[in-house]
Amino acid sequence: MLYHRLLQPDSGIIDGSVCSLSELEESLTLHLMWRLQFTLFLELLHLTTPAYLSLNLYSQALTIPRHRRAVESNASRNVRLTTGLSLKGSEGTAKEVAIYQGKVIRVAAKKFELDGSKPSSKYYTTRKKARERLFVSEDGVINDYNHYRTTALKSSGDRALSILTYDVMNLLRAHQYPVEDGDLGENILVDGVTFDFFEPGRRYQFGEENGVVAEIVEHMMPCANLCKLPYINDERMEPVERIEKCKALLNILNQDVGLRGWYARVVQEGSIAARSAVVRLK
Repeated sequence: MLYHRLLQPDSGIIDGSVCSLSELEESLTLHLMWRLQFTLFLELLHLTTPAYLSLNLYSQALTIPRHRRAVESNASRNVRLTTGLSLKGSEGTAKEVAIYQGKVIRVAAKKFELDGSKPSSKYYTTRKKARERLFVSEDGVINDYNHYRTTALKSSGDRALSILTYDVMNLLRAHQYPVEDGDLGENILVDGVTFDFFEPGRRYQFGEENGVVAEIVEHMMPCANLCKLPYINDERMEPVERIEKCKALLNILNQDVGLRGWYARVVQEGSIAARSAVVRLK
């Protein structure tokens, strides 16, 4: 259940009951991973004018509403915390708090295969298999092959990672495509945020403080290689029907920038696993 309430200094509401801020903090002690962040916002509430917060106990998330369009995806997994306020840090300098995060739910890679890694190959598909962990260098994901990046872009480091958000999968399924995680060839599948969470020029951290840092370079463009997925390139269908299904899929992914996914370069090397947090850096 999602709770949306107005909190003001010295008073608050949770689940229909009135409590003080100290009682509110105490009630969240079971949510250990968010206690520090919540305490920070309690301080902010005492230092500044009243702020609107949204408390989602189900997903253990704190939210200040965004002031731009976003299509919410899988709210039960949404984990985000943002503010434009600033406060004095431990060294006395002003620090802006800007934390907004999702979660990696799948990582994938695909080794080069002589009979399956080129679009002209009979068994070619964009689908990538899930891995327990990806090891990422500035050159890209270890043991991963992307034909377009390798041939057309000369293995450019600016396309080292491909990232997709889970709301895109839900969109395709809503259009009756039986798409599976990994079908679009993404290295990293992220939930809890929407496709427009990622922006060119911004940096994102995956995992702990010393985890991978990647900078978004550009959005990916839908291409006909996706049409070799088995539910589009189905030999039981007439050629005209296959072409129409292919065009419809590409049109869906062309509706907005970022629906097809994002290319990123690696700023800090490391490894990425499922359940890693994804944080947008300043």
